[in-house]
Amino acid sequence: MVPPHFGPQPWFLIDVIASLVSMLACLFIYFRTREYYRLTKHEGIAYFRLAFLFFGLGFLMPLFHPLLRPLLGRSAGLVMTFVGTLAILSLLYSAVHKRFRMAIHPLAAIILVSFALSLLPALFHFRAEIIVLQGVLFLAAVLLSHDHKKGSLHALYALLFLSWLANVGSRLAMRTTEGLSPLLSVLSAALFLVVAYKVWRSTRH
Repeated sequence: MVPPHFGPQPWFLIDVIASLVSMLACLFIYFRTREYYRLTKHEGIAYFRLAFLFFGLGFLMPLFHPLLRPLLGRSAGLVMTFVGTLAILSLLYSAVHKRFRMAIHPLAAIILVSFALSLLPALFHFRAEIIVLQGVLFLAAVLLSHDHKKGSLHALYALLFLSWLANVGSRLAMRTTEGLSPLLSVLSAALFLVVAYKVWRSTRH
């Protein structure tokens, strides 16, 4: 997630509502899939759920950005970059867990890599580069999730990627085109709702 630049702007409330809707959609997916994971202990589902937990946290944290900024200073952006990368890498591992084995626990590896990547903007001012890198990782997750037997999962990943792009565009537009930002925020939230609906449909039986 890209840290938003909340301030005294007319579309502030729309951004807040869109973030809340996205966060609730993420939490719905996380809890909706709990029983399915409990019954199957499927590793892919475990990391799929974790991704939405991190996405939800990523949408929640910007709402408290005005409070976090005085407490954490520039580290607030680092923390949000860390959480966003956690979500993307969890999705990526969910897609490749059967093809790729790690020498250490996957979650530990995801945390270490996410932390290292989140330091790049602070150490080298790679703010734009980290967004591009997150996009590449997310796109890799979409492409690697493709499975003819589970086309619906690939569709979910594609929708999530589009939502992420809309979210990034919304945060960047806050600094350039004010009127475009709320539209992209609403689009991002709407796509998360579509994902939540698809997950609800696939788990209601």
